[in-house]
Amino acid sequence: MTGLTWAAVAWVVVPLPFLLWLGIYPLWLRWHLKRVGVEAAGECRAVFGTEGRYETTFIFRTAEMRSVYYKTRLGPQSWGSPGEEAVLVHDPRFPRLVRSQQEMNARPEAYFVLWGMLVLEAFMVAGLVLVLLFEAGTIR
Repeated sequence: MTGLTWAAVAWVVVPLPFLLWLGIYPLWLRWHLKRVGVEAAGECRAVFGTEGRYETTFIFRTAEMRSVYYKTRLGPQSWGSPGEEAVLVHDPRFPRLVRSQQEMNARPEAYFVLWGMLVLEAFMVAGLVLVLLFEAGTIR
């Protein structure tokens, strides 16, 4: 394989972890929590915002009275106000898998990320195919 082929393969492979982490994992977690999630009352501890993106911190107790802290991903809106009570949905087996009820009810940004990255990945795969055809001498 030539350098051009390796570059094309890297161009296709490098974005895949980002596709999984930013697109597929958030949607899987949402689906998983809708299936097995348990609601718990929690409290909003803090809201941090910068450049129109917000991060909200919560604390809640599981049924076993274990305290769990949860920090939302940066998002376009705040999910609470400090001191305000909030409903959090968590996996009873793994309480660190948690989302606020408001996040569960909102349309996730992950749809946009997933579809946008899939379109880009399709163009990258098409480029890889063209490079492979060029290297094989099929096209010039």
